[in-house]
Amino acid sequence: TTGNGFDDFPITGQGYFESSYTRLKTWETIRNEVNSRSGQAKLDADMYFKLVTLVKDYQSAKLVDLFNSIPYFNAFQGSNGTNENWYPAYDDPKAVYESIITDLGNLTDSLSIAYHLMSSTAQQILAQQDIVFKGDMTKWAEFANATRLKLLVRIAGVDATFAKPLIQET
Repeated sequence: TTGNGFDDFPITGQGYFESSYTRLKTWETIRNEVNSRSGQAKLDADMYFKLVTLVKDYQSAKLVDLFNSIPYFNAFQGSNGTNENWYPAYDDPKAVYESIITDLGNLTDSLSIAYHLMSSTAQQILAQQDIVFKGDMTKWAEFANATRLKLLVRIAGVDATFAKPLIQET
């Protein structure tokens, strides 16, 4: 009920679709902040971007499940978007699922690496700020993997050729 992206409380209220995009607007801000950094500061911040990307993917998958077609590929542009991206097109749910599945696979593989590239101070701060798994990258990777597997099982009925090898890999 905190609105942290993992709860289902807002589903029962009005405006769940719109509020999901409003709550995910920080993805673009964090992406820009990470991209503006260099050296160890960039390595320390990259983990936050990976985790917020995981939350964005999780929430976007929920939106596809609830609403079918959603704005995805041209959404989440924030201040980087052009005027046409203020009202992005609705994308094919299968294409969105495939993109999220690919993204989750990349995240699962890179979370541990990104964590080990962080400074020890940044790791300690992350553990304090991470209200979900207290900075435990194994649990984050398991969450990403479980979410990916759930999406793969769902899409298997639509495109078994895409899903089957990835299910086995996952």
